[in-house]
Amino acid sequence: MNNPILKIKKGFSIVEALVAISIVSLAITSATAVVQGSLQNSQITRFRIQSIHFANEAVEFARNLRDTDIVSEKTFSNGELKTFVNACNSDDGCFLDVLNNTYGKCNKDGCDKIYLTEGVGYNSDENGNETPFKRRVTVNEISGDEISVTVDVSFSVRGYDETVSVTSYLMNHE
Repeated sequence: MNNPILKIKKGFSIVEALVAISIVSLAITSATAVVQGSLQNSQITRFRIQSIHFANEAVEFARNLRDTDIVSEKTFSNGELKTFVNACNSDDGCFLDVLNNTYGKCNKDGCDKIYLTEGVGYNSDENGNETPFKRRVTVNEISGDEISVTVDVSFSVRGYDETVSVTSYLMNHE
């Protein structure tokens, strides 16, 4: 006897298929969100590391001026370092282009952006590719034999703004 009413139907119902598709979609969406967050965090971390390098570069620039003054037998108070101190001692600070060995006061809107010029490197040449970085150097004279160099490097990426600050103290080693 072949009774069609008593036959067991095999397979998934539409409701079961929709539930399964929803669960798979939720898992894929969650994984995508985690990957996207990780990529953004890695980019921000990369920019932080670059900011620290830009800040340390400015501190090393000041340290080099001090050491060059010592070698050329100029004093701590009247050599090239003193010129740098005078240019960068205001609240606005100064910009610094290490490659071109130039610096000067920042305007009220802030310091110039840092650009990347192919085959040359990072500088303040607006003909290069604009980077998200701005650097401001502030130098304060603590005493006749000591200065502080504070470098703020800020960047903005996808609506996220951050500033990395590095402060170093330079002593007169004459």
